[in-house]
Amino acid sequence: MFTDLTLFVLVLGLMGQKNLAAAVTTLGDGTAYESGKVEGMTWQASGILTQGCTDSVSKIDDCYEMTLSSNPNDNLDPGNWTARQRNELHFPPQADGSTWNYQWKHYLASGVGSTTHFFHMMQVFSTMDDGPLVTLDPISGAVRITDYERGCNPCGPTYSPLSSWEGRTTMHEMTLTSGSNGNLQYAVSDASTGAALISYSVSGYMGGQTYVKFGTYRATEDITTGVTAYVGDFASSQQ
Repeated sequence: MFTDLTLFVLVLGLMGQKNLAAAVTTLGDGTAYESGKVEGMTWQASGILTQGCTDSVSKIDDCYEMTLSSNPNDNLDPGNWTARQRNELHFPPQADGSTWNYQWKHYLASGVGSTTHFFHMMQVFSTMDDGPLVTLDPISGAVRITDYERGCNPCGPTYSPLSSWEGRTTMHEMTLTSGSNGNLQYAVSDASTGAALISYSVSGYMGGQTYVKFGTYRATEDITTGVTAYVGDFASSQQ
């Protein structure tokens, strides 16, 4: 026979399950390219993108789940010269000459693999140039920074094996001054321990109406694996 306390606990459990299910909202369902606004950010998705995550492994509180197919003909972002898949969030463009601080978390599930082409987990994107200036990519088994404006790949003091990023939540911190006399300070660390993973600092041209993107955006020419990633806990402030 149920006591009043037992019934109360059962009701709380059912309410918790209902709230957990309701907390996951599908933004992109993977059947077509979609975009929109959420929490002051712009989202773009040709894969599956949800606000709220089905797994708490990343320990990201304000969490977005991103899924891309292992099939190079699925989840395609149309209108490009080469086939590619996209799930990304980006901050608003910043005024030229302004300085902003950004941070976000990113969890890359194990077994995502890399490509020999591009696989952007982060982009410093210039609207004026209609393309990225600096990116973070897993390429040929290693995570590296590429600076397209200054022509270096990999850039910075080091790059690290992809295996050291998989199954790990990373904290990304960036200070960006946009414009012709720009500056970039970018560092990635383990979100739990603070251990440094990769960093890059550079001064010079940083585009016009520049903004910062993060997520999973990759060419599909040689993919063999799907991608599951969790991102979130993002923040920005102007200096």
